[in-house]
Amino acid sequence: MKKIFRVRHSEPVDVVDAEDAPMTAPEQDEMTREQTDVAAESAPSPGQNGNQRPPTMEAGNAEAARPVERPVAEEGAQSVRSDRPTMPSESPDEDVAQVWVNQYVIPEMETILAEIHDLEASIRELERQKAELEKRANQRAILRNMLLTGSGLPLKRAVQYVFSEFGVSVTSGSKDRSDIVLTYGGLDFVTDVVAAEGPMTLAEIRQLNHRVEEFIEQHGRQPKGLLIANPFAQLPLAERMAEGRIAFPDQLRLLAEERYKFCLLTTPQLFVAYCKFKEGQLDVGEFMTELFETLWVYGNHRDIERFRVTTEVA
Repeated sequence: MKKIFRVRHSEPVDVVDAEDAPMTAPEQDEMTREQTDVAAESAPSPGQNGNQRPPTMEAGNAEAARPVERPVAEEGAQSVRSDRPTMPSESPDEDVAQVWVNQYVIPEMETILAEIHDLEASIRELERQKAELEKRANQRAILRNMLLTGSGLPLKRAVQYVFSEFGVSVTSGSKDRSDIVLTYGGLDFVTDVVAAEGPMTLAEIRQLNHRVEEFIEQHGRQPKGLLIANPFAQLPLAERMAEGRIAFPDQLRLLAEERYKFCLLTTPQLFVAYCKFKEGQLDVGEFMTELFETLWVYGNHRDIERFRVTTEVA
């Protein structure tokens, strides 16, 4: 028996049986009719694109994959974006762009350059203001540091500055000495400015008395002895009053209060008084009178926590 295979192809093909026997006339007629049927099935139906190629058979697949077509509008937009010229970002070499080209400007360049000039002038002014503010802040930081932790000549200069700000007349003693003379409203103060790692001792009281006697010999009048001290200078303020630390021990009282009638003031108290002065809350005349009338330890302006800023640690 002869076997016949159908192949859907637009061109005629020769078909033979397994035994390579020639086909008879009826068999050839039958093959012709089958090829005609295949051509009819492959023809496009009404309403379809007549140019569409018929699907072909491949191993394991009924139709070949159709190519993905990009929308015309999208392709056009991409073409416009890629083809649009941009502003040049590189300048020619200096040998090519000679200085003479600067004589020519694109109209909007003048406006841009003028804005740049104005901005540069504003920046210079802001930098000047910033430098001035930084200088003032630094000066106040140094003054604070000296009043709270200083000693020696820097502490003495800080005290002099504060009283000069109060409007008090300040006269320095010898350069190598710690004493100064304060005069306000007819009141004279012979002042010793000292600091120590611990409490004040009798030595500071006796030294102040020596300064007072020198003043009496030179000027013929009795001044007020004022000891301005920074005891426990290396400790934070909170620790200076802890564990029984006392700036002016009772053993000084006999000389300072009863015999010499001195006033004892700490530099942290002076710091508080100065802060209140900057706030406009200190009556300088009242403050100086209190110092002059105080026997022993001055009791006001101890509220230093008012001027403490709490810093949050991230």
